[in-house]
Amino acid sequence: ITEVEKLNIGYIQLMRWFGAFDPTQRGTPLDLLKHFRPLIKNAKVLYNGDLTGTEAAELVASGQIDAAVFGRPYIANPDLPHRILNNLPLADVNYAVLYTPSGDWAEGYNDYPVYQ
Repeated sequence: ITEVEKLNIGYIQLMRWFGAFDPTQRGTPLDLLKHFRPLIKNAKVLYNGDLTGTEAAELVASGQIDAAVFGRPYIANPDLPHRILNNLPLADVNYAVLYTPSGDWAEGYNDYPVYQ
């Protein structure tokens, strides 16, 4: 990270350890903010990894991060900002039909409803 900082880049995105991205389960769950945030002096810090809206707001307010990144929640929640701001429940991603190359793209791509 200190070498990347020398490149004067705009941001560094850190991702919290997530078991689904560690298929062999050999990785070590490491608190990236605790260990690496102090090394980042100039670049903005973006953070990702199953954040809740409340957690993201607290991390930004405390100065630990500059922005929160939401990936998978957007798939099943086309109205994600509305849900977060209003503390509404999030829909779950249907992984059975997620990005299936031979599947029916009418399901699991843009058929998730907004909160009612």
